[in-house]
Amino acid sequence: DECKDLSKRELVAERVRYLHNGTLKERAVGFVETDNMTAEAISAKILEMLEPLQLDPGLCVGFEFDGPLVMSGNRGG
Repeated sequence: DECKDLSKRELVAERVRYLHNGTLKERAVGFVETDNMTAEAISAKILEMLEPLQLDPGLCVGFEFDGPLVMSGNRGG
């Protein structure tokens, strides 16, 4: 997810969801600043944040939430 802070910097927030003993867990990983909001640039930042966690990106699934334009269902686009 991305947002602007009070100083107008673009920040990308990263969270991880995983199963542990059959229970779904979610943890905030952190925020990273980016001046490039293209999919490629954001993907690179996400992969950069995953590296110290020693998570295999090949075993990860990404979700992106960007408002009502990407919502599914009878009210979404």
